[in-house]
Parts: sequence; structure tokens; C-alpha cells
Amino acid sequence: MRLTGTIGERITALRTEQHISQKELADLLYVNQGTVSRWERDIRYPDNDLIVRMAKLFGVSSSVLAVTVADAPVAAVLDGTAAEGRITAGMLAEAAPHAEVLSFAGCDELLACARSRRIDALFAETVIGKESTLKTVNRIIQLYPDVNVVFVTTHAEFMGQAFYLHASGYVPKPLTRSSLERELRHLRFPVNGLTPAT
Repeated sequence: MRLTGTIGERITALRTEQHISQKELADLLYVNQGTVSRWERDIRYPDNDLIVRMAKLFGVSSSVLAVTVADAPVAAVLDGTAAEGRITAGMLAEAAPHAEVLSFAGCDELLACARSRRIDALFAETVIGKESTLKTVNRIIQLYPDVNVVFVTTHAEFMGQAFYLHASGYVPKPLTRSSLERELRHLRFPVNGLTPAT
């Protein structure tokens, strides 16, 4: 069996090939079923010790279950001001070096990307030009209900609407490294690879 895809997809494939339920795998590894579910949904990664134990259980090399570039979380930046978008994206890349950071200047290009690839976190300005981005953000949330949305903005008047969307955070500009790291530590839906580098 040739395994491809994310680590979660590889764990699922090996587990189902051997007719082991999530609960049974959890019991064999002394973790809870929710932990296995989060691995398989690529929300969390197993630590190295668990990878070695799983590989032995499945009869494969531990390299088969190693975390790869395909497992990297995707963080998107939506800011109509190219310079500010680059600053946010640069800070994000430094703070979370294991994440893939994408930057978008417009709502349409963000939506086109989101239709073809998962977005784990979105750092969005609330207004681009004279248009609110809240409808676009809501569409992203509909595509990925567990996406972390952090608004990085100068527009305080949208705070109520943003929290109605269950945003993870709302940070006033100018964004600082410390405020970005604080938001990463308090994401509503924690994601492997989006934890600030230490």
C-alpha cells in the first residue's frame, strides 16, 4: 500500500486497512478517541513517541507517519493594502514558521483559493476599499466551520459583527509581533504548526 496525503489521511488509511476503529487505536496507544479523531482531521499531530508506537502497531516505518510539508497549516492574510498585507504575512511567517502563509489583496482571490484548499486561520482586514469583508469571511467560515478568524483592522465599528461571526480575535492596527503571538496562543480552534515559535 502506497500512502500519500496528510498525516491524518495516512493514519486513517492504515487504521482502516487493519480494521481498527478509532476507539481501538486510542486504547492501544493509551490516548482518548478524541485525540485520534483530531489526528485524522489534521487538527493535531501525534508526538514522535506515538508515531513510533503507531508505526510498530501498523507494521510500517515511522517515516511513513512523519509530519510532511503537506501537513503544514495554511494561514491566509486578507488586506487590501499590499504593504500592510506583506507586513502581517511576514510577521505571521516568523511567528509560526511551520505554517504556509498566503496573502490576498482581494476577497475574490481569497475565495477562489479557499474553494480548492483548506484555510486553517484567516487574518483579515474588515474593510477593503469601501467594501466590508465580513460577507467573504462568513463564506470562508461556511466552507471551514473550524477556521480561526482574526480581524486585524483600523475599523473598530465592525467589532460587534465580527464577534457575531465567532471570530477568534480582533486586533487593532498597527499589528505588533507580541499581539500576533498572543492571538496565535489563543486561537479558538488550536492548530498544529500555528503555535508561536519559541
